Amino acid sequence: MNRFTQISRITSIVLLSWLFLSTPSRPSSAQDKPVIKQGIIKQTYKKTTPNTPQTFPDLKLSRHTQGIDAVAALSNRIPEVAAWYGRSSQGLSDLLRKDKTLWLDKKARLHFREKNMIDPAQAAAAPLSSTSTALAAAPFAPEQTFLLHSKPTSKRVIYLDFNGAALSNCVWTDAYTNGQPITAPAWDMDGNPLAFGPAELERIQFIWQRVAEDFSPFDVDITTEQPLADRITRTNTADEYYGTWVLISPISSLIGNYGGIAYVGIFDYTGNYYKPALVFPEKLLNSEKYIAEAITHETGHNLGLYHQGTTSGAAYYNGHGSWAPIMGNSYYKDITQWSKGEYSGANNTENELALIQSHGLNYAADAHGNSTGTASALVINGNAVSGQGVIEQDADMDLFKFASLPGTVQLTVNPAARTSNLHLKVELKDSNGTVLAAAAVKGILPATLTASLPGGTCYLSIEGTGEADPLTTGYSGYGSLGQYYISGTIPSAIIYGDASGDGAVTIYDAILVARYSVGQITLTAQQETVAK
Repeated sequence: MNRFTQISRITSIVLLSWLFLSTPSRPSSAQDKPVIKQGIIKQTYKKTTPNTPQTFPDLKLSRHTQGIDAVAALSNRIPEVAAWYGRSSQGLSDLLRKDKTLWLDKKARLHFREKNMIDPAQAAAAPLSSTSTALAAAPFAPEQTFLLHSKPTSKRVIYLDFNGAALSNCVWTDAYTNGQPITAPAWDMDGNPLAFGPAELERIQFIWQRVAEDFSPFDVDITTEQPLADRITRTNTADEYYGTWVLISPISSLIGNYGGIAYVGIFDYTGNYYKPALVFPEKLLNSEKYIAEAITHETGHNLGLYHQGTTSGAAYYNGHGSWAPIMGNSYYKDITQWSKGEYSGANNTENELALIQSHGLNYAADAHGNSTGTASALVINGNAVSGQGVIEQDADMDLFKFASLPGTVQLTVNPAARTSNLHLKVELKDSNGTVLAAAAVKGILPATLTASLPGGTCYLSIEGTGEADPLTTGYSGYGSLGQYYISGTIPSAIIYGDASGDGAVTIYDAILVARYSVGQITLTAQQETVAK
């Protein structure tokens, strides 16, 4: 897979306006004018496009409701609503009764109001990264913060909006402000709501990295750059360019004491009425990890996912060991993954990866084959080798090949830098498939292997795997997906000429010479002339 890229074109500090958004009027006094830090001004935007709903049962409830009251409110219309969400009548009834975070709005639309689960004492001990004890600095220059893209050519997009918004004519204004516009301020953690400081820009980049890793198996662009309207809004069911929008803004005082709130299954829905999903950073301690986990979680609801809870009544499963499901309570665990409820007492065993695809996010194309005939060549520069990719599915194995002289080979496969969902299984094999070396990795950490090779073509295989017992202490390979990066060294080669006589001078000629020099093979008289 391609490494995450940033758009290199020069943009003004004022982001492009969407067709359904417009920039606000300029401040009325000098005191209110924005202060530029790092060349970036926080902006707000207004939504103006009316909703164009798809077919949904025509219901009008008297109020928003949950639990047994919601079941009673739907009455004999439960089958219609359940069918729209792809559930049985009994399944929807059970969900509403048991998960008190699941609500119906006045049109009987399902949405989740996330319980505020942040405990400051527990938060102090929470992990920041699963892949490194010494976390790196922000990967991009500050001015690139709002130009980040994971897959810029994808037809699907998830926009992470830290810039604030002026919302109108949407579900949030209709439900919470009697139709009055909501002015949602930009995310702020340094006390200056008008401009982003260096620490804020760095944190936004880290949050983007985490969310991009969660969605790396899928063909979707995670971006901090404001897309044009037609990249978010699906105009009709034939429209292939669409996505969702997550607004990260401290407006919980208008909505409620929640960590976030989002509608179910609207990622591929036509129109914008049920967007954006909302994440409330002030309820998440402005934490990099908590905000990132909340963004992925709320986007999961937009993609049709429900909570991973327990049969004992917990709406959110807190995880075990170092692992938790993304659609449970993933704030306090180092390893968070998509899940199908393989833990003990799971109340939701739906295949989340399949559900995500059913709402328009297909797996990304596999860039590397899994056989010797389709293996990708490692990049060789002197005696250094490199490569990169993504494990998109549980059954995915990526195979890389390289030609080595006799000697010591050392290879390291690193998961994504900031955090990773990928538990690596790495093996070095010969052309017959015999394992020459394997890296034993516990948890989500880099995998390093060293081997003394006789020379010839070797293959590096990379897979995702699980650890321990998914029921109680570990996790399976189901959600062990994500990015990886290869580095290492092989014996250096000095190629004197065409020892093989095939008309090309390559590293294979150097291998022939090296093996001849240690008596492993014999050469013809003509080949010996080159070798000597």
